[in-house]
Amino acid sequence: MQLKEIQAVQKQLFTYVDVFRDLLGRSERRQRCAQYVSGILMDGERKSIQPIAERMPGGNEQALQQFVNQSPWKHEPVQDRLAQLFVEQFRPKNGVLILDDTSFPKKGKHSVGVARQYCGALGKVANCQSLVSWQFANRETHFPVKAELYLPQSWIDDPIRMKSAGVPNRRFQFQKKWEIALDLLDEIKNSYELIIIDTRPSKGPLVQAALQASTHLLIPSEMEAPSVEGLHGMLSVRTMTNLHRSKRDQLKLVGILPNKFKAGVRIHDEFLNILQKDQQIGSSVLPVLINDWVGYKESMLFMADSIFEKPASDKHRKQLESVGEVILQRMDN
Repeated sequence: MQLKEIQAVQKQLFTYVDVFRDLLGRSERRQRCAQYVSGILMDGERKSIQPIAERMPGGNEQALQQFVNQSPWKHEPVQDRLAQLFVEQFRPKNGVLILDDTSFPKKGKHSVGVARQYCGALGKVANCQSLVSWQFANRETHFPVKAELYLPQSWIDDPIRMKSAGVPNRRFQFQKKWEIALDLLDEIKNSYELIIIDTRPSKGPLVQAALQASTHLLIPSEMEAPSVEGLHGMLSVRTMTNLHRSKRDQLKLVGILPNKFKAGVRIHDEFLNILQKDQQIGSSVLPVLINDWVGYKESMLFMADSIFEKPASDKHRKQLESVGEVILQRMDN
């Protein structure tokens, strides 16, 4: 957004911030909060305090730093009230709860939790922050419910850095992402009928923990050698999970979903054909697929629009709706 656009909605912005007045405390905090939110919404590659203060009329870098780093307000109650506002605004029904690992590419080294780690937004190891979040989604809308920043071991091993960055004492103990996710889930799980855990296919502890907590398994797979070759490994992890479950509590396989499929690309067509004819897993390949399209890149952006906010006639929305219907049918069987 441009400065003029921010100024045009300034009254609504302050009304919005005022909803949190009892949680933020003093009036100057609410003013700085409105400035900070405005700076985040404004155009500009860098979203740290200094460039925000420089872009905002009357911006005071020291005051903004004090609001973000030293003010005694707690973010958890603010986060909870924000989620409640979404519920009151959209009155959502028939939705799902989704676990997502959201990454934010960074160039500096001072943002809390920033480190070289896998960055989903870029699809490679890069300098970024990682946020473990639970989000609600249905056909009409989606919004965040609960989130916590992941702190890599390199941060935990440097208590001086942690303290100078204002990290709360309760976060000085290292937590894996799946541990953070389960802690957050304990606070919200009783409000939802269906929960989706979204994680990269692997044999690692995060996936194993997700499978142990799940009733159904859907495996998306790109039609590329690494993904296809890893399918048998994922299925073996499911088999091992079921060995430790009762017959009534088996992890059910919804199916294998061809993902980011490029029609007309020879290798994609060949891999799909091989999977469909495979005696062991062919029957598990879903009769629908998701094509590779620009929506994937858009979905990596912060606050991107939901695909279900597009017109009902949009071909990508129609494709994903048909995929969702097949998945739900498989789950009901």
